Amino acid sequence: MENLTKLTPLKQPIVFELESFEVAQDQGSVMFFLALLNYMVVLLANGLVIGIIVADRALHRPMNVLICNLAACDLMGGTAVLIRLMMYLATGQKRIAYGEAILQAFSVHTYGVAIQTILAAMAYDRYLAVCEPLRYHAIMTPSRLLFSCVLAWVVALLCIGVLFALNVGTPLCGTIIKHVYCSNRSILYLACAPTPINDIYGLCMTWSLSTGCFLVIAFSYIKILHACIKNSKDISMQSKAFQTCASHLVVYVIYQIGSTIIILTQRFNSVSPNLKKFCGILFIIIPPAVNPVIYGLVTKELRSSLLKLFKTKVTPRTPFIWMENLTKRMPLKQPIVFELESFEVADDQGPVLFFLALLNYMVVLLANGLVMGIIVADRALHRPMNVLICNLAACDLMGGTAVLIRLMMYLATGQKRIAYGEAILQAFSVHTYGAAVQTIMAAMAYDRYLAVCEPLRYHAIMTPSRLLFSCVLAWVVALLCIGVLFALNVGTPLCGTIIKHIYCSNRSILYLACEPTPINDIYGLCMTWSLSTGCFLVIAFSYIKILHACIKNSKDSSMRSKAFQTCASHLVVYVIYQIGSTTVILTQRFTSVSPNLKKFFSILINIIPPAVNPVIYGLVTKELRSSLLKLFKIKVPPRNPSMENYTYNSYTLHLEGLQVTKDTMYPAFIFLLFTYLFIMFVNVGMVVLVCSERTLHQPMYFLFCNLPINDILGNSIMVPRLLTYIFVPPSERFISYYECVVQAFTTHMFGTTSHTILMIMAFDRYVAICVPLRYATIMSNKMVINLTAVAWGIAFICVAVLLSLTVRLNRCRDVIENFYCDNASLFKLSCDSIFINNVYGLTFTVVLFVASIGSVLLTYAKITAVCMSSKSKALNSKALKTCSTHLCLYVLMLISGLLPIVLHRFPQYTHERKIAAILFHIVPSSLNPIIYGLQSTEVRKFLSNGLTSLGETRIMVFYIFLVAYIFILVGNSMIIYMSLTDPKLSSPMYFFLHNLSMVDILYTTVTIPNMLSGLLTKTNTISVHGCFLQMYFFIQLAVTGRAILTVMAYDRYMAICNPLRYTSVMTKPVRCLLIAGAWVFGALFTLPGTAPSWQQTYCGPNVVRHGWCDPSSVRSLVCGDTYFENILSLSFALLALLVTGVLILTSYILIGLSLSKMNTAERLKAFGTCAAHLTVVSISYGSASFVYISYRVGNFPAEVRIVVSVLYTVLTPFLNPVIYSLRNKELRDAIKRTFCRRPSLTPKRPINTVYP
Repeated sequence: MENLTKLTPLKQPIVFELESFEVAQDQGSVMFFLALLNYMVVLLANGLVIGIIVADRALHRPMNVLICNLAACDLMGGTAVLIRLMMYLATGQKRIAYGEAILQAFSVHTYGVAIQTILAAMAYDRYLAVCEPLRYHAIMTPSRLLFSCVLAWVVALLCIGVLFALNVGTPLCGTIIKHVYCSNRSILYLACAPTPINDIYGLCMTWSLSTGCFLVIAFSYIKILHACIKNSKDISMQSKAFQTCASHLVVYVIYQIGSTIIILTQRFNSVSPNLKKFCGILFIIIPPAVNPVIYGLVTKELRSSLLKLFKTKVTPRTPFIWMENLTKRMPLKQPIVFELESFEVADDQGPVLFFLALLNYMVVLLANGLVMGIIVADRALHRPMNVLICNLAACDLMGGTAVLIRLMMYLATGQKRIAYGEAILQAFSVHTYGAAVQTIMAAMAYDRYLAVCEPLRYHAIMTPSRLLFSCVLAWVVALLCIGVLFALNVGTPLCGTIIKHIYCSNRSILYLACEPTPINDIYGLCMTWSLSTGCFLVIAFSYIKILHACIKNSKDSSMRSKAFQTCASHLVVYVIYQIGSTTVILTQRFTSVSPNLKKFFSILINIIPPAVNPVIYGLVTKELRSSLLKLFKIKVPPRNPSMENYTYNSYTLHLEGLQVTKDTMYPAFIFLLFTYLFIMFVNVGMVVLVCSERTLHQPMYFLFCNLPINDILGNSIMVPRLLTYIFVPPSERFISYYECVVQAFTTHMFGTTSHTILMIMAFDRYVAICVPLRYATIMSNKMVINLTAVAWGIAFICVAVLLSLTVRLNRCRDVIENFYCDNASLFKLSCDSIFINNVYGLTFTVVLFVASIGSVLLTYAKITAVCMSSKSKALNSKALKTCSTHLCLYVLMLISGLLPIVLHRFPQYTHERKIAAILFHIVPSSLNPIIYGLQSTEVRKFLSNGLTSLGETRIMVFYIFLVAYIFILVGNSMIIYMSLTDPKLSSPMYFFLHNLSMVDILYTTVTIPNMLSGLLTKTNTISVHGCFLQMYFFIQLAVTGRAILTVMAYDRYMAICNPLRYTSVMTKPVRCLLIAGAWVFGALFTLPGTAPSWQQTYCGPNVVRHGWCDPSSVRSLVCGDTYFENILSLSFALLALLVTGVLILTSYILIGLSLSKMNTAERLKAFGTCAAHLTVVSISYGSASFVYISYRVGNFPAEVRIVVSVLYTVLTPFLNPVIYSLRNKELRDAIKRTFCRRPSLTPKRPINTVYP
């Protein structure tokens, strides 16, 4: 029990150490590559299955939906284990934080349970399909299917949630986890004392779940077998049963075999530890990789949908149109526009293929960019071989970019047309890539020959000048050969426009010539043969010489090892390229191959080598691999006695904040406050306006809506913190590390998303002006959603990687030298190497700006060309109006974003740079809605008509509710903020209070914004789904609020009646369980009363006589009898009121009994702690009772009921912050401490940012 030698429980933060595989240094790369290959198979196979099922409507059947859930479960299980395993194999890092360990263990156990429950649900589905085929669709309705899926996941999550909830608070005395990954059992082995309850529950849960799922599956297959035997003459039924059940049975058996192997290997001590660990992860790495393959091959619908991606029907050609491109013998005149004959893709498959192409292009960009960046930045890598690798990576970038960007544009928009100049540029780039790859590989082979065969003379021969000459020669030969090839095409008359290929090439363009081109053909063939043969001879000569040298020195094992290490990667890359080229040639020789498959094979040479080459060199080349490993290895510097004043990995940081004087603090506070309020008002107003006004439901405005949302998020994280710290002395401006990371993430997310959103808006303007007739087809709702997801997704991934590289660093400083937290300020706190942070940050910034500026310039160049070639004044006027706003926003964002970057180069302007960084947040966010509002005709017209058409009463009601809603948001947000940030408000009462405030905000947000929109626009409409969601969340939040009031009453009872046991009872886990119980209580008591309304048929008129979708008002529109629904709804409503009311009443009765035994002073103190809560409870239950009475008494008019209900909705959330701030002294003091502090003249602590 080496883990328990010290019985003193460990304190947080706990860091475990995984006892992973014992791997030799030379085997780590191989195992990493195998793990990476396995994870890529898991990702691609399961992602492809999910994508095909989601995209193909014909696959929206119960069995396929369950397969989709199984694939999601496999993704979770594979990701939980394989990422950590690859990190260990690549870097040797075994340490894992406590939180990450718990998350990994929870994910692994959830995967193991969910896969069984999902397979049980699939077995039940197969039983119905085979044994009850006529009733199948009546039983497996969408709601029943949804219930089955939710039940499978809820059972898994509940079982594992309880398992881990029992571990909360268990003291741990060890840190070594004897496994490849973290699990519940491996963590409990480190406990200081036995854990019988955990063991018993874990064993019972595992046995019950496995047995239950096995019984369901066994019962289903027994029934299916019985049905097949009973109908033995029905061969079609037996065939259907076999086809539908075979894949499910194979998947279940594979999972059970994997689980059994784990159990058996643990029983034999003679099995090696490595083999035990390998068998322990079999059930996580095999099923996720095999399951999608099994379902893809066996399930007929999935297999057919997969084949659709490549199979196309070619219509037979008649003898009279065999030269359709040459029907017109007259040569075409410039400007010529070609049309590419790309893949024939169904509408629902376009997004899947677009995502795959985008993923491939991102791999090409990031992998080759990373290789180039590391080689350029690390001086130790400035060697001939690495310089040649850098040239190869640049060539791969050119080849991938030339083909993939145009392919993604076609898959996203269906655009096949390409201008003559762009076609020539693409063809030139593709051919140059093909030639340059071979010449660079020949130069690399010659370099390897010198390194192995002439090691003593290597540096004398491969001097910097000789290396430069080799690189230049490789590119010049490629450019000259391809330049002459295209020079021969100049002046060749063309009589056709249809290019029968995915991309433009020299041969495909010459097919359109009006007459034969023998000179071009002869030169092209001779050049291709000469270049390929010459490069092959150079490479063959080099490797023959290397092989001869190795045989000659057969006793020198070090030489053979060096030769293998230096030549293996080069040889693999060359073979991959030649295989790709050979595949292209061979597929063109077989007419039976489908056109889609031919086209796919023809682009393999442009998509596989650029993505694979950097991975091969990064794994095999020792210098590159070592430099890569440096990026992830964490070296904790030894402590220096002179540095004892500095905190290592401190979780409390010192923020510099705004540097204001006594005279400028109030103007700065007022300016920032009003600016923030203005930003919130105009951006929220713009979002509400676009969502509520139907005339603005256009792609342009929906895409623009992302910009206000981004502005709101970006400023809400930074500006309130700046406002808070204005009145705080510099020595007391502290911020937690996690809050600082969140602020940095949001800040960079704001800047990145601003670029990506404006890029997709530029694309929208391009389609609207350049392709107006196809605008509605291209910019469909699906395309708008896809563009929005891409804009936010790319920003999220890039910023997440940026911050994850910073979070991994150790910190030996704690002073943030900025007004707010950002990535640069965070990684400057570290004493570790931040080389990778600088490389990635610079690469990320350059790529973002180049992509942003390049895409916008390209878009506006296209728009300008269309406007100049068109004589339509209406088109030019429309282009100017629609593009001027976007261009203004982009220029404003670009200037404000570039200003801090430029000032960063001038150290004397440090303060000005920080001010410019704040202005980047607030200036565009303030002006964006104004620019769009002034320039957009639809927005101006709506505002003008809306404000003039409102009556006085509607305006007054609108302003009353607007002010009330703003007060509710501000008051409850203030309570939440105070409870989370003030250390003196860390008691359980304030934890419950800020949860109550959160419920109040959500509760009013469900109804009031829609009411305000109706008052402003006179359009009181809501979708059916929106109505049901509003109805559910309104009631659920109301019940949850009363449940939280009940929990608060219990808290007051414990504080007054059991003060000595209060802190031991009301621990953090107990608080979290009570709050979770309140939310679950609200959901359980709401669902039965609202769910029946979803299944009803409504006859109309579709007018809900209420301020929102109230259940009784909605049920009055039902065609049939709603007696049962009314009784059910009323029963659960009264039950929720009675349960919470009785519990609150019981708590206060017990408190009253305790008060009767106290003296006067103690009674007053106890009453003071209960007064605010008692007031809120009285108002809540009193107003609720009045509303229910008004609904049950027939004399009340409908208008009075609506007014009463609206006041009930607003009253409690409006009064809660007032009551608690007036009646609670601690909360009043916390507000005063935040807003009424003055900066001291002598700081308590100097801010040191450098070592002495």
